[in-house]
Formats: sequence, C-alpha cells, structure tokens
Amino acid sequence: MTNETPGAGQGPPAPAAPPVTEADLVLIRPDPGRSGSGAAGGAAEGGAAGPLGLAAEVLKALAEGARALAGQLRDPAVQPAADALRKAGEGLDRTAEQLRGQDVDELLARGQGYVRDNPAVALGAAAVAGFLLFRMLRR
Repeated sequence: MTNETPGAGQGPPAPAAPPVTEADLVLIRPDPGRSGSGAAGGAAEGGAAGPLGLAAEVLKALAEGARALAGQLRDPAVQPAADALRKAGEGLDRTAEQLRGQDVDELLARGQGYVRDNPAVALGAAAVAGFLLFRMLRR
C-alpha cells in the first residue's frame, strides 16, 4: 500500500498527435505585392521568383513567427528565451535580405569557400544534421 493521493501521479497518457497529411502542408508563396523588395530588385537576378526568393520568404515567415512568440512570453522567468527569440528573428530577417540579393551560383561559391576555410565546423554541422535527420526518420 502506498501513500498516493487519488488523482495525483501520472494519470492517463496524453493523446498522440495525429499524423501530418498532405493537406496539412502549406506552400509558402512570395507575396506579389512585395516583389522587387530585395536588394537587387527580386526576379531580375533570380531573387523573388527563384528558389532563393522562396527561401527568403520562408525565413521571413519564421522570423515573424519568432517575434510573435517572443511577444507572447510575458513571464519574467522566460524573458531570456523571449530575448533570444527576438534576436533569432532579427538574424532570420538579415539572412532573408541577403538571400534576396544573391545569385544561386554566388551563394554556392560562398558556401564552398566557407567549407574550405572551416572544415571542422562544416564536418560538425554535417554530423549534427545527420544525427537530427536520423532521429526524425527513425520515428
């Protein structure tokens, strides 16, 4: 016999989240009203209409989400997390603007140069990405 009070303890398990279906996925499209808002004018250099423009729009949406979540965190105990979210949002905005002004070939060349200059960082990032991908696909 244990001294547990009724209702205390673990209780029933939480219901599992429903699986994600194709209908749940949303394709983020560039806003036609914002075309030409990049550093180089958008579609002329493969920006707003190309893959980098789409990536920039995704980063902008993530930045807006991070700022919105930070605005909802009002408890003083979580203010460091809110500040980190705001900083992350600012960084995502800067990255989105940089992507808009670049060509795909230029971006690939910069990435290759970074990997050549920082092989340990690149190897570590690849290992972390592989581990996370393994964990997501294993489930």
